[in-house]
Amino acid sequence: LEVGAGCGLSGMLAARYCSHLVLTDYQEVVLDVLRENALLLPPEVNCKVEVAKLEWGKDLKEFSDSFPSGFEIIIGADI
Repeated sequence: LEVGAGCGLSGMLAARYCSHLVLTDYQEVVLDVLRENALLLPPEVNCKVEVAKLEWGKDLKEFSDSFPSGFEIIIGADI
């Protein structure tokens, strides 16, 4: 899980070392950029990348219910 991913640079690097990655931010324009950047990953990167909205200060139940397995690693490059 990358929290506050922005353009997703840290997450794109992490994608090289994991099988499932969730990139989060809260502004729709940023989420669109994350989706576009995830499509630019080279084919040899075998990682399922998801983009999800996550807004600090809001109830996290809906977000956490979407990912019942939780996360092994949480990164935040610019928070």
